[in-house]
Amino acid sequence: MKRAGGPRGADTFRALLRDHYTATLTNSADRPLPPGPRSAAAGKVQRLEVLRDTTPAALLREIARWTPVRPADVRRPLSGPGHWRVSDGPVRTGLGVLTGTHRPAADVRYVSAAYRPIATADWTTYRLSLTAARLGASAGVGVTVRADSEHPATLWVGRNTAHLTARGPGGSRTGPARRLEPSATHRVEVTVTPEAVRVVVDGRQRLTLPATWRDPARGAGGFALSTGLPESAGPEVPWPRFTALEVR
Repeated sequence: MKRAGGPRGADTFRALLRDHYTATLTNSADRPLPPGPRSAAAGKVQRLEVLRDTTPAALLREIARWTPVRPADVRRPLSGPGHWRVSDGPVRTGLGVLTGTHRPAADVRYVSAAYRPIATADWTTYRLSLTAARLGASAGVGVTVRADSEHPATLWVGRNTAHLTARGPGGSRTGPARRLEPSATHRVEVTVTPEAVRVVVDGRQRLTLPATWRDPARGAGGFALSTGLPESAGPEVPWPRFTALEVR
């Protein structure tokens, strides 16, 4: 049998996968898609490659990074800075901005970090309990759940307000908002289930964002944290920070 090669052979192989299998292997996915329910729902599996220069240690690190973890195994994720994917560079510095031990460069106004995005990709049910401090009227923190899925939801908490926003294939939609008792510190609990995202702030204010899709895998995903200041904030304005975070 003649061996298929070049672009035509590659196209034939992709067509066979599409016609006879439920998923297509890819080198580059739109978001982390390890093997699991979310990958099956999207019909795309991100593959882990072993090349000539791949060392056993590097391969084991990647396998560990992709190995799923349960919410019960995480507990206090702020104590493990090496598990975070941070938006502004070095992991320890970026996580330090979120916890208040570091301040970013003067031109930085927003920092975010996702917790083990591949290992948590298939999470559908979990609860986050956190405390945010140094909050201002326009300086606050964000908590994104179902991160990197088709339907992430973000909670923003400031000194006076809290609101939920959802994103999906059709765009963004604004969820519920609540006025809060003005305070620089708020305690927040976020519960994620296939049916809804439910938030309780300071044990009193409640916000609920129901799911608008049926397949739980399409909303599966872990969580990310963010913090920021408005452009007008001077160097004397402290960055909002997370002082506690537990996962259950």
